[in-house]
Amino acid sequence: MVLDNGQQRQAYGRGLSDYCTQWYINFPNLAACTAGGGHLLDEQEIFQTFYNVSTRNRIISHNDSGQVYTLVADPAPRPDVDFTASTFALSTRCELITQDCNHTHPRSNYMPFNCKNINFTGEFNGNELLFNTYNSSDGKYNKTDGWISINPFYWALASLAPSFNVGLGDPNMIATYKGLATIVWCNTTVYDATYSQVNGSITKLVVSPSNDTVGGILSQPLNLAPGYWEPTLRNVVRGASLSTTYQQFLDPITSAFSEIAATFATGGMSPRDNLEDQTRNTFKVARVPKAPLYTIVILGFLYALLGVALTVIALCITGDGVHDTVAKTSVEGLVAERFEQTRHGKPVKEMRELFEEWDGKGSGRVGVHKGEFGGWEFTLSSST
Repeated sequence: MVLDNGQQRQAYGRGLSDYCTQWYINFPNLAACTAGGGHLLDEQEIFQTFYNVSTRNRIISHNDSGQVYTLVADPAPRPDVDFTASTFALSTRCELITQDCNHTHPRSNYMPFNCKNINFTGEFNGNELLFNTYNSSDGKYNKTDGWISINPFYWALASLAPSFNVGLGDPNMIATYKGLATIVWCNTTVYDATYSQVNGSITKLVVSPSNDTVGGILSQPLNLAPGYWEPTLRNVVRGASLSTTYQQFLDPITSAFSEIAATFATGGMSPRDNLEDQTRNTFKVARVPKAPLYTIVILGFLYALLGVALTVIALCITGDGVHDTVAKTSVEGLVAERFEQTRHGKPVKEMRELFEEWDGKGSGRVGVHKGEFGGWEFTLSSST
């Protein structure tokens, strides 16, 4: 593998488009650039990104130490390019507040609610979501259609999912005869993000909160066109209502909302050059001829097979005389052959069987005497 750091960098980062930058010079405090003139900016790109068919943008998620971030990224970065790029990232946090909203009895046909801690009232309805955004973190003032700069931005969501889930034992998840009633209070933070991607995976993510203007740019399209994205979020809530834990209910809602908010801001974004990148070129540095390689492998296999075969043959032809031969060709065996005449020729399995003591008899004595030819020789005499 060779790393090629060329001068020509790819543009996988994302930032505010020239249109958005110029908008605040020409029309300060009028509206968010993504909703300038009372309409969504580049609707076609928004919905292509929304349905993951865009050739300009893609929404990706990354879990960093348990915190899920949603990033605006390039739809098709080259697989051989590792890079570091800048973009915007979003992260949403939610909590259930249903029990603080003075809802009516779950068996009533009419189920209004009035949240005492935030300005959020309405009626649970299984056919639609009730959604509000707010100008401040205390939730006292609803966000109007006007231009409001705030980061993070705050929102509340009431839903009635057609589920018979009993509420997971949580007082904020109310099982009614119409379904599961819940109200969530959430905040979504927009970050200036820098991320590194190696071999197709994000290896590092560094974020810092964006300014309030950027928060307004990303939140304004949600107020302008809720009818476009609410059906998607409604389906997510219905799926989440089948969860078995409190957190499993909230996680898909927070992720889905961050993805929706990031998607609806793509109309006001354009590519940015990577902060750094490198190209991986992979090529062969050694080649082995096939015939010798296969020959070595086959011969190694045959050698192992031969060892197994010889072992089996040896086991099959081994007879009872082996132990006898081993014993009699040892030093003790040769001594017994010379001095233990009564044991001569008898089969044995152990060394001690070569000697008379094995039969319970006494042992003779070995001595050295002068022979008839004048030399010295060993003789065996009785032990008595």
